[in-house]
Amino acid sequence: MLTRRLLVVTSVVGLLGGAAGAVGGALVLAAMSLVAGSPLHGLLQPAFFGVAGLIGFVHGAVLGPVLTWALMRDVPLWRAIGETAVAASAVAAVVMFSGFSLIAASAGAFAAALLAAGRLKFSARRKARAELPPGPG
Repeated sequence: MLTRRLLVVTSVVGLLGGAAGAVGGALVLAAMSLVAGSPLHGLLQPAFFGVAGLIGFVHGAVLGPVLTWALMRDVPLWRAIGETAVAASAVAAVVMFSGFSLIAASAGAFAAALLAAGRLKFSARRKARAELPPGPG
């Protein structure tokens, strides 16, 4: 019973992480393209959003459950997924627009998600300590 629940929760976190990564990847790449001066009609091509979304989905679906279970068990799920997805998408877009390869962008996305997860874990731990009642004395 516990195994089934664990699989369901992990699957949901993976799907939510994938969805957040897909949206984040497409939106951040679209914004970066506008800043770089690309014409808007090029942004409306389904392939543009499809590739960015697919890459973001894969990163989010893989990193979401791993980072959530490993580092962010005390962090609200919406923050664990949302903030790591935004950080990963932003760094991957910057790396890609800087002329580096997809592998470099993936490594950057992983590093950004890991740093965001670490910051969230530290923030949650600090908040939990602040909410403890004062000790005797």
